[in-house]
Amino acid sequence: MVEEDRARLGLAGSVFNARKAWVKKAAQALNQFFRKKKFEAVILGGCGELKHHLKESPVLADEIKSQLYITDVSYSGISGWHEIIHRMQEVLDDGRAQKLSLIAASFLEACYDPNEFTVNGQASTLIALERGAIRQLLLAEPVPDTVPELAIEDLEEYILLKASETGCEVIRIPDYDANTTMFFMFGGIGGWLSYFIPDNELDPEFQNEFENVTTIPFVQNVPMLNAPKPKVEEIEDVEPSVDELCEFLSTCGKNFTKYYENLVSSGYDVTVLRDMSKNTTKEEFVEALRSLISDVPHIHFLHNRLSKRLRIKPAKENVNLVFIGHVDSGKSTTVGHLLFQLGQVSDREMQRYAQEASKYGRDGWKYAFVVDATEEEKSKGITVECGFTYFETDAHRYTIVDAPGHSNYLVNMINGASQGDIAVLICSARADEFLAGFEGGQTKQHTELALALRMKKILCVINKMDCCNWSEEVYTNITKKMKKYLLSVGFKKKNIRFVPISGMEGSNLTTRLPLDFYDDGTMVDQLETLSKISRPKKKPLRFTVHQASKQRVSGRVESNCLFVGDEVLCMPDGFLVKIMEVYVAEVSQQFCCYGDYAFLKVKANEQIKAGSVLVNPNFEGTAALEGITEFNCKIKILELKNMVFMRGFCAVFHCHNVKVRCSITEVAGDILYDGDEGMARIMLEHPAFLEPYARFPKLGQFILRDADTTVAVGRVTNLIAN
Repeated sequence: MVEEDRARLGLAGSVFNARKAWVKKAAQALNQFFRKKKFEAVILGGCGELKHHLKESPVLADEIKSQLYITDVSYSGISGWHEIIHRMQEVLDDGRAQKLSLIAASFLEACYDPNEFTVNGQASTLIALERGAIRQLLLAEPVPDTVPELAIEDLEEYILLKASETGCEVIRIPDYDANTTMFFMFGGIGGWLSYFIPDNELDPEFQNEFENVTTIPFVQNVPMLNAPKPKVEEIEDVEPSVDELCEFLSTCGKNFTKYYENLVSSGYDVTVLRDMSKNTTKEEFVEALRSLISDVPHIHFLHNRLSKRLRIKPAKENVNLVFIGHVDSGKSTTVGHLLFQLGQVSDREMQRYAQEASKYGRDGWKYAFVVDATEEEKSKGITVECGFTYFETDAHRYTIVDAPGHSNYLVNMINGASQGDIAVLICSARADEFLAGFEGGQTKQHTELALALRMKKILCVINKMDCCNWSEEVYTNITKKMKKYLLSVGFKKKNIRFVPISGMEGSNLTTRLPLDFYDDGTMVDQLETLSKISRPKKKPLRFTVHQASKQRVSGRVESNCLFVGDEVLCMPDGFLVKIMEVYVAEVSQQFCCYGDYAFLKVKANEQIKAGSVLVNPNFEGTAALEGITEFNCKIKILELKNMVFMRGFCAVFHCHNVKVRCSITEVAGDILYDGDEGMARIMLEHPAFLEPYARFPKLGQFILRDADTTVAVGRVTNLIAN
């Protein structure tokens, strides 16, 4: 353990001038002590900065530097030694994770190096593995879901068996930081080849398969998009008023001619009408528009299409619910039992789920198995990926996002929570479970992330009330504590609701339970009181892509509507995408509207990526937003963990479905600390489609994370063109 100099620079007793000599002497001592000795790691602890200078010393031997790990301690002397010994295993685990992160980064870099022989994607990697051509294989921990085309029941077991047969080294990569997360997004499997193999030998039917693998698979119970479409009622053509057509046409701006190519083919000079929309009175423009509609035959095509767009409204407005909370608080069980009571799951299906739960030795988990669909989730007994499902009331259609509660899968929780309108926070009524989640678990972190992702309304569900015999005292104590906390982090009193339930018994979910201390209705009743959501309905089209492959896309309509047959731009890449089919709540439709979580079958010449945004190709501001990598923002620091937020600070940037590494290029005031608010400029490693918060709040609010810490939240103030 390194003893730091205690005197400040410039004061009597300062040893600043002797620091270099001390570092050199300490490095020589380490070289001599560890020479020709076998060791796993060298732990270097201290209270200040001297240990960092020692690690960077040119005198220190390279073999020691490669195994040298630094940790901060709070005490000197004997207490400091005890502290280091206590934290040694934690440091070693962190050091191993750092090594694996470097291996993942090296592999990702090698994939783009023509001089390196690498393979990635499940199908191609397995073919190379069976041929004995892989010398070192990287495999994500947890293992990604098997793509259906491979027909392998247990991918992990299959890979380990083949690796042992061929003598291939397997390195497991956990989700630790940006490098390992990028490896997960790259498919979670790949390796270095012993010799070159042409692409056409790696199964041409699956050449693009690795691009279709995401960390969050498509919902398993959604019908195949190439299945026969059920009958859909045609939207009734309603004659739009001249004023409505006038308003719509006048917003087309500079792209007027491109959008109305039918008018151009008919010989009409649309630029005249465009200029009139800007330089004449409304009455004159309306008169010209009326003349155009009556004189040009081709306008009827446009007229009929606009009649649908201007009058279309969703039959029931969709509200996205994100179920959050600490692990084992009962989120999946509550969702499963709710769906069963609402008739979304039949008795026969529930019997099958009960048999599956018994097969895995989890007899009481049948309701959780309704949404925990993967083998990994069933075997581990925890939610790993966000599950999507639906139910309807008389007034609304609800999309449920069941988010994982374990800290290891917080990235998946953020990905799913980015789709949310209302947060449903599940807290356990058991004293030990509630304190485990509230004091050191995920309850607080999930709540703060939900608010940062613009879920301004929250339903706090006190679950497992049957375990305390529906005690009024327990319910009152938890609600008082949670209400105080929710108000302190920024939720408004009018947007907070509480409800006691039992997810296992199904009590107070859909049928009111008579209680002396509570008479505000069921959980569904409380959701209905929160479900009035303000949306930018009349703003230009924004469809945020949550998951994507070349032909299938799922995501959320943030504003406006999207029709079958539409051609839209995929931003920030800027290529055209044609909408072939639309599914909302597992039903084929001709359109999807603001608030809907939809699955699309598309036609595009390029790969659509998660984090992209589909926009109207005629929106005037689109071109200016293409390829944005730098922007100014207002930022609030939450937790730095001994780091300093200043120029050069790096983190992972999360905004809607965008996840990218970023660096801070400017900070007003140079340095920000925990709790500080200020202005900053951020540069992204890759372009992303963002909007100023004032224009589109959902596309302008972001989170900065580093490893397992939420460093800051912020809002985009203005974009900087490249």
